[in-house]
Amino acid sequence: IDIPAYNNLKITATNFEFDNLDYDTEYAICVSSSIGTFKKKPTITKTATNSLPFDKTQVKNVKISDLSPVSFTASWDALADAQGYKLYLMRNFYDGETITTSYDFTNEISGMPEGWLSSTNLLGTNDGFYGVASPSLRFTQKSQYLVMTNSGANITNVKFWMRAQQPGKGSKLEVYIENGEEWKLADEITLTSGNGEVYNIEVDPTTAVKLQYNRRSSGILYIDDVEVSGKQQRDFPGVNGKETEYNDMTFGALDSNAYYTLTVSGICNGVESLKSDPVQVKTLKGTDGIKGATMIEVNGNKAIFTIDGKQIDKMPADKSVFVIKQDGKSVKATK
Repeated sequence: IDIPAYNNLKITATNFEFDNLDYDTEYAICVSSSIGTFKKKPTITKTATNSLPFDKTQVKNVKISDLSPVSFTASWDALADAQGYKLYLMRNFYDGETITTSYDFTNEISGMPEGWLSSTNLLGTNDGFYGVASPSLRFTQKSQYLVMTNSGANITNVKFWMRAQQPGKGSKLEVYIENGEEWKLADEITLTSGNGEVYNIEVDPTTAVKLQYNRRSSGILYIDDVEVSGKQQRDFPGVNGKETEYNDMTFGALDSNAYYTLTVSGICNGVESLKSDPVQVKTLKGTDGIKGATMIEVNGNKAIFTIDGKQIDKMPADKSVFVIKQDGKSVKATK
């Protein structure tokens, strides 16, 4: 495949540096000399670029399975040359300070907060609307988007001003939340012409939100005063930095109906790869039967219950989740 930047390139020097090439890729370099209209037969040399350094590689395809109220299993694709993996699990709490990141495009695209990304650099101003004192982001093509992050926190709410100008029938603004390496549709707004209004949308906890213009046949969309907010995350004790030689792991003793964020990195000779894209996990709701179970002494002062609240006389032999009530305390466990 020809590389346009280097196709039929004419130089007068006897050396040349190629850049912006792909890692671990073979290239054929064809060189010929010429005087006037006379050209010599070209010489072809093959060479290959080095492999991607391990610290620039990334764990991919983190998947969640076997969800329960107190546990889940994560698996991921094996990373080349990795001798093991390091796990980072965050519990998303919502009882602390709210973290907010916002922008009104006063300093245009280059002034957006760190981690924000726009597929267009078009801006617009409209008399009588937002953008008189400062510009608004302008979408004119299908699938143009704005991605927002919230430094140091998840996002649970997104707020923005929006105005559609003569949108085609069926045109929408789609709101996506990041879910690992994929985008999940969280909400959508059918567009109609008007003076614009402020939208306030709650989303499941996520590390990034994308506003995407689903344009049908015609229309221009203006977006301004964008704000994302959420709560800070906290490390989950005993997990962060834990290493495993396998490319799967089951996490237990979690809170029910709670949100967690998981990332995974690879380890090779003490060098750590880039972390995987974060994956949001919500454990299942607990069963009321456990909360209302009566303490009955079994094996001394210990009582064992199944996850649905039924008392049993011993720990189950198969792999399952169960609850141990002892000394007035309940402990969730997996086997």
